[in-house]
Amino acid sequence: MTFVSQNGRIIPAEQFGQVAEAADILNAARQAAAKAETELEATRQHAWREGYDGGFTQGIRDAAERLSAVLGKAESELSDLEGSIETIVLKSLGMILGSMDANEQTARMIRQAISQETESRSITIHVPPEDEHAVRQAIAGLDERISLKIDPLLASREIIMETASGRSHIGLADQISAMIEAFRHG
Repeated sequence: MTFVSQNGRIIPAEQFGQVAEAADILNAARQAAAKAETELEATRQHAWREGYDGGFTQGIRDAAERLSAVLGKAESELSDLEGSIETIVLKSLGMILGSMDANEQTARMIRQAISQETESRSITIHVPPEDEHAVRQAIAGLDERISLKIDPLLASREIIMETASGRSHIGLADQISAMIEAFRHG
């Protein structure tokens, strides 16, 4: 028996088995190559995904570290500015208060405190002896509920307002101390 190949060559029967076997081997090799190519592509895709995910995760980590560093630096700079701002505010406050007449300051503080006290039937203002004249002028005609008490134990410019609800320090030093405390602890 003989076999004619596609190119017209005649293959003797004794070699035909070898050709058929070679064709089977070639076919198996092609299938193995196709399978290997599929596996290679799957491995390539998996490696690409792992690399992408790893790079993305590392990028997020790096960005978070940089953001943390920038925020830390900004906090530090703001903290450094707080002292300067506090100094400026306190100097400005001192300049404003220094430019005001002492009696006018006293009158404003008393008027402010009394305007906030609407429920009491009587209001007693405690002042040191040296501030009596200025405070009497400040409260003259202001509110009939107000009475003045001289307290020699109070320091100059210290004022205490007493109402049914309690006692309040309304003097300039107390108000400035409260403002400074609020400013510092905020």
